[in-house]
Amino acid sequence: MNRYEYITLIRPPAVTGKNTYSSPSTLSIGLAYISSALKENGYHVRTIDAIGEALDQVRHDDNSDYRITGLDNQQIIERISSATDMIGISCMFSVEWPIQKKLIQDIKKAFPYAKIILGGEHASSAWREILNTVPEVDLCVCGEGDETIIDIAKNKNANLKDIPGIAYRNEHDKPIKNTPRNRILKIDNIPRPDWSDIPLEKYFSQQNSWCPNIKEHRHISVIATR
Repeated sequence: MNRYEYITLIRPPAVTGKNTYSSPSTLSIGLAYISSALKENGYHVRTIDAIGEALDQVRHDDNSDYRITGLDNQQIIERISSATDMIGISCMFSVEWPIQKKLIQDIKKAFPYAKIILGGEHASSAWREILNTVPEVDLCVCGEGDETIIDIAKNKNANLKDIPGIAYRNEHDKPIKNTPRNRILKIDNIPRPDWSDIPLEKYFSQQNSWCPNIKEHRHISVIATR
């Protein structure tokens, strides 16, 4: 096949300071958009929301500097289909990177032949450092990923030079970044987010406990830019 067929999208667990107790979790609307774009183009997609699937599972890292909320690495790996040939991981916040890096390394050990792609704010800004220090990462999506992920998925053996909006290693194993992809201006044409794999009810329950005075309507916090 000249394209990837089975794609797993992963939202890693949340990482906060060990003394933080006021950080309700938000939905990953970015991955929901990516999932929708892929399904619109005929791909088999599974989203693993490590936070939403284990909102009450909280642990400390080995040095007890962080509180980690969500599935642990092994639980995430157990949820990845053996048929997966491409894995997309959301990397939004730099403070979470040390924990996410270990997750990426563990996933690559379990799925050595799957292409690992990072997206999100951290991947967009720190792509050079990521590609220089984490060989398990194949490429980074820089900026909006709705169109970029399709170009990657449909061209398994494509020359990466032809895909705007990505960073990768060239033939000399040096990180390079292609020209930026234009932002999507006609946002009404973007497919609606795909929430089918997201445990929305768990988020609703958590938000109701955080905001008990808002009783008229069910609500969920979302971080978004468009």
